Amino acid sequence: MSGTSLSRRSFLKVAAVGAGLGGAVFYGVHTLNTQNFIVSSLDRLLGKLNISDEDLQLFCDHFTAEYGEMKLRAIIILDQSSMFDLVVKKRAIWIDKYERKLVTDFMMSTNYFQVSNPATEALQYYGANRPCYNPFARFDVG
Repeated sequence: MSGTSLSRRSFLKVAAVGAGLGGAVFYGVHTLNTQNFIVSSLDRLLGKLNISDEDLQLFCDHFTAEYGEMKLRAIIILDQSSMFDLVVKKRAIWIDKYERKLVTDFMMSTNYFQVSNPATEALQYYGANRPCYNPFARFDVG
């Protein structure tokens, strides 16, 4: 055998490490708590919010359903892992899109703009069916 060939032991070691990493990622994806990630993202991006636990739970459930649970779990892994630094630009774009959608959906589906201080005044969640956001929309034309 030459020095560049792969021995059976080396192959088995590499295969075992690969299977272990794959299993760890699979386990991690299925045990991630999406609600905690959404809440921590909102806290980081908008500051402390005064919203009931029930309303926050409903928002998290609706956001996860609309955004896609597996897609959200992938964002969590990308956000919390440095092993994806090879694709830093793509990673930043995906996380930025997630954060923009999260903030937009939260602000537009609550009374965030009707209260003067969201940290002290109670926020209410209106639900996943959001109205038209266009301030220039005219519904009286007919």
